[in-house]
Amino acid sequence: MANSKLYAELYKSQLTGSAGKFTGMIASTGAIRNEDIANVISEERTEFRKETIINVLNLADQAKVTALAEGKVVIDGVSRMKVALSGTFDSDKDEFDTERHSLSVKMTQSADLISALAEVEVVTHAGSTGTTVHRFYDVVSGTTNDQITSGGMAYLYGAQLRIIGDNEGNGVFLTATDGTVYQPIAIGKNEPGEVDILLPQMPSGEYTLSVVTQCSSAGTAMKTINTYVLGYTLTVA
Repeated sequence: MANSKLYAELYKSQLTGSAGKFTGMIASTGAIRNEDIANVISEERTEFRKETIINVLNLADQAKVTALAEGKVVIDGVSRMKVALSGTFDSDKDEFDTERHSLSVKMTQSADLISALAEVEVVTHAGSTGTTVHRFYDVVSGTTNDQITSGGMAYLYGAQLRIIGDNEGNGVFLTATDGTVYQPIAIGKNEPGEVDILLPQMPSGEYTLSVVTQCSSAGTAMKTINTYVLGYTLTVA
């Protein structure tokens, strides 16, 4: 693990009062699924069949999902997970309302993960110029560059994001693994540093986020069309 290396892209902060300061974003190196994990294990432990490992990993995932839904705390080698409640209540007799309240899972790093991250070498470099999404924040789940809540709100933070220009293909797009493309029902705040979107109803699965716009560094329309694809896979549970 000591030889592990991550690359951090540095971008000028969009926060008020942070002029001259930069924030970093770790560049994604891809995604790993149970099948990939099974490959790693079977190569190291040849006595275990890959199909058996995949089956056990899938069963473990389902057991964890069930336990969390039952209110249990799940502790494994990666994290400590617990269901959290978001939203405020009007009184101690107020009931749970899906319009105002939501459930999500909060994770705390395990000791092994903390130790592994402490040994990682981080290499910084200037982030890409032009249209860039630094963070995709899902309001309902409270996660960044991770989950999508079907029909919920999401905030895109970055640079040159404002959806502007005469190109008919401009917009925010979420592409499923089967190629189906979804677009926001509505766009709220539409600024160079932040675009707020109302997501459509979307089936469970994995999605790729892309932004197409003619936003210039000054926030005005230009002739050039910029396309940015987020390096993280987003998931609708």
